[in-house]
Order: sequence, then structure tokens, then C-alpha cells
Amino acid sequence: MDSTESREGVAAYTRLLKDDICPAQTCAEFGGNASVQQFIAGKSAMTIGGDFNYKAVAASAVKDKFAVVAVPGKTAGSVAPAFAGGNNLGVFNSSTHRTLAADFVKLLASKKYQQKMFDSMGNLPTFSDVQKDVAASNAQVAPFIQTLGAGTNLVPVTESWSTIDAQGVFTGMYQKIVTGKADVNTATTEAADAMNKAFGAK
Repeated sequence: MDSTESREGVAAYTRLLKDDICPAQTCAEFGGNASVQQFIAGKSAMTIGGDFNYKAVAASAVKDKFAVVAVPGKTAGSVAPAFAGGNNLGVFNSSTHRTLAADFVKLLASKKYQQKMFDSMGNLPTFSDVQKDVAASNAQVAPFIQTLGAGTNLVPVTESWSTIDAQGVFTGMYQKIVTGKADVNTATTEAADAMNKAFGAK
């Protein structure tokens, strides 16, 4: 968080929160789906969200009046990577039907059911060929598939990440910057310290 590259990214993001784009006194407090709801209500010209927000917008009054574009990367024509996330499939150690449970997980993780889960719930598939099929038949979903192919990574696979998320480390960092309570260097240093403390707690 306190590297030069990270600070450049944080600075670029927080520059979006200004009076002629998204006033800090309003937008700095946004969390979860708040900005998406502002967009749906016609109070915002755009919103940055994930495929998990798409369904709400597509089912709203603006369903025929919006388009989805991938967040552009640093070079012309490129797409910016993003955090990836989703549902985890697993079998509890305490399961009394481990073989059946494991078979069910394999079934859900198969290409056939990846497609079925997209069709019924909108979950983006993990297999690249299924992603291509989804993108080809869903123009509004295609930009999310583009983003998946842009070097998107998962958050660190550790239970410490839930602590960092629960503490609102990132949200707090951005809020401090856009409200003028801290500059980028100070806020990112504080965020990095909080993350190091969480990672080192085990």
C-alpha cells in the first residue's frame, strides 16, 4: 500500500472525488451499493461497480438506458485489472458425507454448471471458454469478462484478510484523503501498518 506504484493509484482514484465529479462530502461516505443506487435514481451519470451490481441496474428503470464499459488501463486500448472475488466451494471437515459432498462440489465447479449458475444467478464462470461464450451472448457482461482477463487477482488467501476488510482499512484510507484529514503518503502508510498488524497477528 505504501509503494510508489500503489500511491500513484490511490492518488488517481481519490482525484475522482471532487466537486465537479463526485463531491467528497457525499461520495467519501458511500459504501456498498450506494453509488449504484445513485446511478439508478438518476442522480449520478456513472458508477464504478462489478458484475454483482449489474443485475440491479439491469432490473431497474434505467435498464434500457445504460451501457457497461471496462475501466481503462494505463495505456490506450488496455483494460485495468481489478480485485476478483466470488463464492467459495468446499467441504467441511465435519461432514459425515464427504464423498457425496466432494462430488457435489465437482458438479458445481464443472463447465456445465458454471454456465447454469451464470444463467440463473449471474455468477461469472471461471473457465475461459465458458467466459467467452457468456461474453459473446451478453454484450453488457462482456466488459466484466474483459476485466477478468486483464490480470485480475484475488485478495490474499488468508483469514487475516477478513480482519482487514472488517476494519474498513481501505475505506478509511480513502475517506481520510478525500476529506483532507491525511495526505496520500500518510494515509497509505497508516493502511500498510494496519495490514501488517493484521497479517502478523497469527
